[in-house]
This record gives sequence, structure tokens and C-alpha cells, in this order.
Amino acid sequence: GGVRGAEAGAINLLVGGDERDLERARAGLAPWCSAIHHLGPLGAGQVAKTVNNLIHWAQIAAIREALSLAAAYGLSVPDVRAALEAGPTDSRTLRELELMRLTWHVKDLANAQKMAAEVDMVLPIAEASRLAMLDTSVDELHRLLTTTGASEPRTSHSATGGTGAGAPRPNR
Repeated sequence: GGVRGAEAGAINLLVGGDERDLERARAGLAPWCSAIHHLGPLGAGQVAKTVNNLIHWAQIAAIREALSLAAAYGLSVPDVRAALEAGPTDSRTLRELELMRLTWHVKDLANAQKMAAEVDMVLPIAEASRLAMLDTSVDELHRLLTTTGASEPRTSHSATGGTGAGAPRPNR
């Protein structure tokens, strides 16, 4: 999404409103959209965008936390990331993390919490993501994504140490 997506014609547009109005506007939207989804009445697009944003920020928070764990154990973050991209945890977020500006998380997650309150829902993942993102910066992500790890990670020789026999010990 965002400016990069619009310039590439890759916006996944989530629309609410009268479907006839959307059909009249479709030709003008098509050049900057890879897909246009009519999701219901007026407001449905905003709900879907908020759902999208909640997932997006939760992914960033989870990826940052997971890769930080790998780095703490002395693993090469670029190597772990490449391995993850080849498996079931692959995502556009994982692949494009260094391109993200991290500018809207406060607003986006506050919107999700406000919408949830309107329907008597609690969003613990949104709250955890909000807290994680407060501690996340573009510079910190860049450092993390380029962490190559220890050349010789220390290993545990205890089978009961919580990390298992042979697991690298965290770098502290």
C-alpha cells in the first residue's frame, strides 16, 4: 500500500458504499490498484482497512520480536529471515520490512481499539502490538535486519537448561 503501492499500481483497495458508485469510479481507480474489493455499505472499507492495519502492525511486532530472539542466540538474522521466507511464515511484511516507514501505528492501532470498544470487543493483540511498536524504530529494525550473529555461538551442554541440549546460548 501507500505511495509505493500507488506508484506501482499495486493498491489493494477496500471499498464500502454503493456498488453502482464504485462501478462508475472503477476506471479511474484501476491504474493504481491491483485489486478493488467492494465489501459492503458505506464504512465497510474503513472497517476492512482497520482489520488490515491491525494484522500488519501485529506482524511487524511479531517479526521484530522473533528475529530479536534469533539474534540473542547469535544467529544471523539475514540467514534466519531467508529461511523463514522459504517456509510457511513468509509474508510481504517479512520480505519488505526494511522498506516500511513505521509512521501510522499509533493512529491505526488506536482506531482498531476504538472500533472494538464500539462492539464490546477487547483486542489484546492490538494492545501488545501497540506496546511493541512504541519501542520500534526504522533504525532499530535496520540494525536488527543486518545482525549477522556470533561467528561461533556458544552452546549449552545441559539437557535440562530450558533450551535443550545443543541449543545456542543467548548472547548477552
